[in-house]
Amino acid sequence: MVQEDWILNLEDNEWPLTTIDHDRMIARAIVVDDEGCFYFVRANRDDDFGKARE
Repeated sequence: MVQEDWILNLEDNEWPLTTIDHDRMIARAIVVDDEGCFYFVRANRDDDFGKARE
């Protein structure tokens, strides 16, 4: 298996940054197993930041 470095540039186009007054712990993942299969982690939520799209 060849190891590749990925560079992702993510930006939030829905919620403009106006101020930061708290920490928000968030994790998302793309997992690749030893056989090269990909698994994507998706969050289900409905909060002040909006409803997660399904």
